[in-house]
Formats: sequence, C-alpha cells, structure tokens
Amino acid sequence: MMRLVKDKKDYVFEYKGIDDVIENVDTYSEVFNKFGLLCFRNAHLDDNGCLDVLSELSKNFAWTPFSKDFDNQRSSWKYTQNYDERIKTDPDFENGGSSESLINRWHLEGMAKIRTQHAAGWNMRHFRCDSGLGETGFINMLLLAEKLPPEMLDFLSRSRVIHYPTINRKITTGAEISRLFMQSVSNLEEQIWCQDGEIEVACHAHSPLESHPHSGNSVLRLCPCDEEWGVQHILLSVDSAPPSVEQSKFFEEIHRWLSSETLNTDNQWWHEWEEGDFVVPDLFVMLHSAKAGFQIGEREFDGFWCFPNGTPLVPDTFRRN
Repeated sequence: MMRLVKDKKDYVFEYKGIDDVIENVDTYSEVFNKFGLLCFRNAHLDDNGCLDVLSELSKNFAWTPFSKDFDNQRSSWKYTQNYDERIKTDPDFENGGSSESLINRWHLEGMAKIRTQHAAGWNMRHFRCDSGLGETGFINMLLLAEKLPPEMLDFLSRSRVIHYPTINRKITTGAEISRLFMQSVSNLEEQIWCQDGEIEVACHAHSPLESHPHSGNSVLRLCPCDEEWGVQHILLSVDSAPPSVEQSKFFEEIHRWLSSETLNTDNQWWHEWEEGDFVVPDLFVMLHSAKAGFQIGEREFDGFWCFPNGTPLVPDTFRRN
C-alpha cells in the first residue's frame, strides 16, 4: 500500500550510475510504488542519461519515456521548465516573490487528455538558489481517496467528470471557451471539441475515481484548480444522467473538501531541490505544485513525460487542424 513520504531518506538515493539502476531496478521500483516518488541525488544527467534511467524503471510499469513510432530511435516527450517569464511579467513574483507563495498551483497533469502522463523524469540541471526556495510540493491522491467521506466516495463512483481544455491565453479567452463548453456538457458529450485559434482541442470525460494502472487501487482524479469562470473539473453526469441541482451542489461541496485537503499541510510533502537531482514522480497519483522565492535564471529543469505504452510520438492526438 502506498504511504506518505515522511523523510527524504524514504525516496532520495545517491546516484551511483546506470549499472546500479539496472542491478537494483526492483528496489527502486518498490520505492516508487510505495511513495509515488523517487529521487537520484547528484545524478547530473544528460538527456540520454535521463532516458536510460527512465527506460530501466519503465520495465516494471505500463508507461514509457519515449515513443516507439520510429524503429531504433528514442523520440522523447522532452520539455524545459523555468518560470523566468512569470517572474518578469507577474507583479506577484517581482524579485522572485515570497518563498511561501505558489508560482505553480496545485494540479494534476493532463486531465483533459485521452492519454494522461503516468510519470515523469525531472532533471534539475540548473539550480543556483537556496534549497529552501523553489520547492516542489506533492499530495498523494490515492491516499486522499482513502480519506473521502463515504457519501462522497459513493457519489463519485457513480459520476463522470470532464476538465476544461488547456488553451493558448494569447489567442483564446476562457470566457470564449466556457459558454460553448457548458453547452456540450449539457448534452452529455464524452468528448468536447473547443476552438483555440486555428486548431480544435478536445477534452475527454473520465471517472473521478480511477484505478491505478499498477496497483489497481482507487485514485482521486480531481483537480482543485479553478479559473475566473469556475472550477476546472465539471460534473458531466451521475448514473449516466445529467446531474440535478442538488447533485451539482454536492459536487461543489466535494470540490471545497478537496481544496481544504489540499491546504492541509499533513497531506503535503515538499521536495528541496539540489542541482543534479533527477526526480521521478508517479503523476497518476501525485497532485503537485511549486513554491516561488527564486530569481530569474536560478532554476531550470528538463522534464521527460512518461505516457502509457503505445502512446504515439505526438500524444495530443486529440488536436486536429
């Protein structure tokens, strides 16, 4: 059974090279399963090194760090993450902002996708601030599912939800999306297409309680995020029918419960980064966020998404021209 991280010793290991990962992959996989989190310290990996570690770990799981669309080529879903633009443009983060404020809010990854990320490798290759700044927070949603009051658990087990799409805010406003999106929700559409500039983006309905792909245990798959128009996750149906007013109000109550549990520090774990860390979170269960307090140019990592086996090279296959 998955447990809360209580100490960095639970999941942080000195990196001893890829041969050690290969030799002890079952041990490292057990840690990943137990805590939903694994960190190799002083790894200082290049891209190929990151993929080597993830490839070894993935042999015990149903996800992959690269597409197999092309024979004998490892085409990864790599991206680079820093918050320089946010610090430049958002007055809340002038001079780095407060070390306790969130520069990235609590969220689950890819909830509108037909294939969501199941894991990631985060390679902190550039970290020049104090380790008490820019921490990444984690909340285990498998354990939150266990905390759900029985009436909420029963309600969610009979429900379907759908998440607003990720849109390019420079092209499309949330208000433009929201009206048409809610019309489709009213029609109980399991796949909703939204126009975002010149492309259409689809959102896919899912159960708010999903089985973990490895353990089979029930995971709460609801995002606490909200926008100016309301919560990001919308109640689509209950018992395959449109929700009543009372059911919609109860879903709002569940969202408030989730927001409260997200703020509960007993549920949180904060990873203090060091340059050279290679962190592998279980993104099927880990709600995550990031604290501010660092300056422009002090913190940048490369991320490598790990999608379910069989995911094509371009995972956003729900986008169409």
